[in-house]
Amino acid sequence: LGLCSDVLRKLLQHNVSVLMGANVANEVAQGQFCEATLGSDAPADAQALLLKLFNRQDFRVRAVDDIAGVELCGALKNVVAL
Repeated sequence: LGLCSDVLRKLLQHNVSVLMGANVANEVAQGQFCEATLGSDAPADAQALLLKLFNRQDFRVRAVDDIAGVELCGALKNVVAL
């Protein structure tokens, strides 16, 4: 077993980032305020581009360099929600 990001990185032979948050899809679609965390070890300019793409007034995104931590916390959040 492994993290989805690790599997994708090996399969695609390309760097990957993860975006996780305690968000419900319909709340995001309705424009309700939501927050998410971007786990990325990409260079600073690539991280800035990802933040520019995703960060909005009603969808705040913060970047950290701990991809595994973000992915594991996102998975744990889903278990707790059940």
